[in-house]
Amino acid sequence: RRSTTLCACRSPSRDASAPVAAPQLARLQTGVSAAPAVRVSPLGPAQMGAGEHSSCALTTAGVARCWGAVNYYGETRHVKTAAVGHFVQISTGDSSVCALRSDGNIECWGDNGSGQAPALKSPAGGVYTQVNITSFTTCAVVSSGVVECWGAMDFGEPATKYPAGGHFVQVAPGGFHGCGVRDDGVDECWGRNDVGQAPATKSAASGKF
Repeated sequence: RRSTTLCACRSPSRDASAPVAAPQLARLQTGVSAAPAVRVSPLGPAQMGAGEHSSCALTTAGVARCWGAVNYYGETRHVKTAAVGHFVQISTGDSSVCALRSDGNIECWGDNGSGQAPALKSPAGGVYTQVNITSFTTCAVVSSGVVECWGAMDFGEPATKYPAGGHFVQVAPGGFHGCGVRDDGVDECWGRNDVGQAPATKSAASGKF
């Protein structure tokens, strides 16, 4: 299983006085675009995510707009409006998408073969504050500081992960493991750790995560 790849909505502008590399200059001189076409929402981008086959972005109105070459499971429907409120964060997996609503619940669409993309997901208590979906697993942070996961969990990944200290503020599931960032700047991981990808705790060499 592959993990989700995230895209930034903007990139820093290049200094106009900086020299242009020869390959780039050649492309500019021949009229060939040096970068993929830019997709601009009429309402402006707010946040986005990219998976294996599709990409999605939220407009500032909280509407999901998706595109891609493969649409086997309806994951790249062009426009998705929240059933309640509006979307505030979105995550795209291989063939599934999950988006966090303004009321703290999660809506998903696309492939749900492993239970990773239910139409609606509500936390056991509190509200969700962040969601992240991969190929077959989805995890979300709850306002209480715990992490809830669902879908395929084959290497002891817990359905509910309680932090050893502090509260989780962000989560990132991988192929067979997951990691969460605590509010004290320490990472906790769980699941498959055959190549050291999921240590129980991980601290930054300097500063905090």
